Amino acid sequence: MWMLFSSNNKMSTSDIISAGILRDKGRGLNLSVENIDETLIHGTRISCDGIIQIFQKGISIPNPDYILPWDGATISDTIFRLLVAYSDRGVPCLNPPSAIYLTRDKQLMMSVLSANGIRIPQTSYLKITLSNLIDISQSICFPTLLKPVIGTNGIGVTLIKSKEEFVDICQLALSITRQNELPIIAQNFISNSFGKATRLLVLDGVLLIAYDKTEANRFKAIASSGANVSRLQVNLEMKDIASKIHLATNLRFFGVDLLHALDGYYVCDVNSAPSLQAPVQFLGDTFIADIYRNFINDK
Repeated sequence: MWMLFSSNNKMSTSDIISAGILRDKGRGLNLSVENIDETLIHGTRISCDGIIQIFQKGISIPNPDYILPWDGATISDTIFRLLVAYSDRGVPCLNPPSAIYLTRDKQLMMSVLSANGIRIPQTSYLKITLSNLIDISQSICFPTLLKPVIGTNGIGVTLIKSKEEFVDICQLALSITRQNELPIIAQNFISNSFGKATRLLVLDGVLLIAYDKTEANRFKAIASSGANVSRLQVNLEMKDIASKIHLATNLRFFGVDLLHALDGYYVCDVNSAPSLQAPVQFLGDTFIADIYRNFINDK
């Protein structure tokens, strides 16, 4: 049995559709693919002999032969602990838990990429308080992008154009969240990439497809939010980036977002549960069968 983890209450419409594409293709290959929605899990149990049980609607679910985590950066602590427990017991997991954890933490991911020779925009992890807000604002080059430390689909990403705007936004966020400290990522804005990004889709280090996401009137281009998509010719720089990220993170199936600078590409995000809608539009769904086959052959 294949266990597909996805939590609809935390996922975008695009993510839900992509999880459905993955599930339906697996079933079309005569594989038993069961969707596990965290919101329907009533409890978990690890017995004294190490057997894991998940209870959904009061019924114990059989242990899986394979796991397909599809929550990406929105994965909860509950599901993450289950992935670790199953993985420790030898159940293959498409994208190991340690790699998924990297995609949750944007600063950690950027650090790993940079350490492995992959170019990223200058990225800072900040702990904002009312007392240090002015000092921090004076150390940042504007315009800059503010991002939540954990997030996906561009949610919470804001383009800040001035020190005054930065102070206002941070004060408002501290007030709304009622927190004394606001952890946040500040990333250099690459103006040449305004409203444009390139998405790479990668399986086991092999680049399957590259396509552009463009949106004329917004600084960020997100396909699930209505950006236009167009297929690109794959080049050697894209292939090299895909291979390096695979080796650096141990991710098997993932998406990469590239920004366009005058001197080449910079990686701004890596996603362990990438959208499948545009790739299926351009490639059909045969590559999804390859995901299952590669996974089965490795067991």
